[in-house]
Amino acid sequence: MSGRRAQGAVPVWTRRQFLGALGAAPMVLASRGSAAAAAPPAPEFSFLVISDTHFFADPDQPGQLEARSEALTRSLVQTLNRLPGTPLPAAAGGGRVLAPKGVLVLGDLINDGDKRGGVFPQMQFTEWAAFTARMGLTGADGELKYPAYELGGNHDAPGGQGVVIDGMLARNKRRPDVTAVSASGVHYAWTWGGVHFLNLGIVTAPGSGATGRRRYHPLGSLEFLTGYLRDKVGRSGAPVLVAQHIDIARHLTREALQRQPWQAEWDPDEVIELYDTLAPYNVLGVFYGHTHNRNFCRWQRDVIGPGDEGLPVFNVRHASHYLDKNAAAYYCEVAAGRMTVRELVTQDRWATATWTPQAWRVSGTRS
Repeated sequence: MSGRRAQGAVPVWTRRQFLGALGAAPMVLASRGSAAAAAPPAPEFSFLVISDTHFFADPDQPGQLEARSEALTRSLVQTLNRLPGTPLPAAAGGGRVLAPKGVLVLGDLINDGDKRGGVFPQMQFTEWAAFTARMGLTGADGELKYPAYELGGNHDAPGGQGVVIDGMLARNKRRPDVTAVSASGVHYAWTWGGVHFLNLGIVTAPGSGATGRRRYHPLGSLEFLTGYLRDKVGRSGAPVLVAQHIDIARHLTREALQRQPWQAEWDPDEVIELYDTLAPYNVLGVFYGHTHNRNFCRWQRDVIGPGDEGLPVFNVRHASHYLDKNAAAYYCEVAAGRMTVRELVTQDRWATATWTPQAWRVSGTRS
C-alpha cells in the first residue's frame, strides 16, 4: 500500500473534533446521493437502522433500568412500531412507510458492558435482559414488532466476551433469515430481496484479539466478510450491505496511521483493507454508529467526502442515549437495485418525531 496521502483526504481528527464537524455541517451529496427530483420506483422492501441504544441500569438499583432509559427505550420502540402506513412528507420523497423486514441495531446496545467490578456485572445482566425483552428477536417475542439484527459495540464487549456476546451467540442460532454465521458465532449474514446483509461487529479487522494499533477484539470479522463475499456473492453482482459499530472517517488516511495512539479504536491499515475487500463488489451501503451524529458521504480509497463515486457510507445518530433528548433512526427502502434512506428524528425523547427534509438515494457501486 502506498504511504502517500490521497489528495483531499479527511484530516486526522480527535473524536470530539470529528463529532463537532459533523454536527455543524452534515454532508448531503448531490446527484446519486441526494434527494432526487424524480420519484423512485415502488419499494420492494424496507428496513430500519438504529444504533447506540445504551440500555442503562440504575447504579443504585442495578436490578432495574434507570428511569430515563426505561422511558426512552420504550418510547423508541413504540415510535418504530407505529411507522407502517404513515405518510412521508414531500420534502423526503413522499409515499408511505412500508412495514420493515427488520431493524438493524448497530452496537452499544447496553451502556456498561465495558466496565468491571462493583455493581457493573449485575447492571450488564439487567441491561441485556431489558434489551432482549424490548427489542425481541423475531418480531413476535418482544415489544418491537419486527425482527432485530443487532451487533456489538465498544460499550457491549470491547474485549470480545461478556453477557452481550454470550447472548448473541444464542440468538444467532434462532435469528430469522440467517444464511451464514462466522467461525466465532458472533457475526452473521442474511438476504432480503436479493441483497446480502452482513453484521460485522465492533470493527471489521483480521484476527480475534487486540493489537498495538487497535484495542478492540474483532473476532474474525474480516475473515468472515472475505469468505462470505467470495463464496456466497462471487461474481453475481448482487448488492451487498455491511454494518459495524466504529466509524470510518477518523481512521482512514496514512497520516491517521502515523499519528494513531497506541491501542486506539481502529488501525487505519485495517480500514483500507476493508475498502479493498469491498471494492470489487456491488456495495449498496456501509452503515455504522458510534459517533452519535448523522452523516452520509462517499468513500474512495484513502478519501472520504462528497461526490458521486465510491462506497455509500451512512453514519446513524444514537437512538436512545439516556442522557440526550435528541435521537434518530433511518428508514431504508430498496427497489430495483437502489436504496432510499430517510431520517426520523426526535427532540423530545421520542414523545414526537419528524422526518428530516431529504432522501438519500444510492445505487450499488457496480450497478
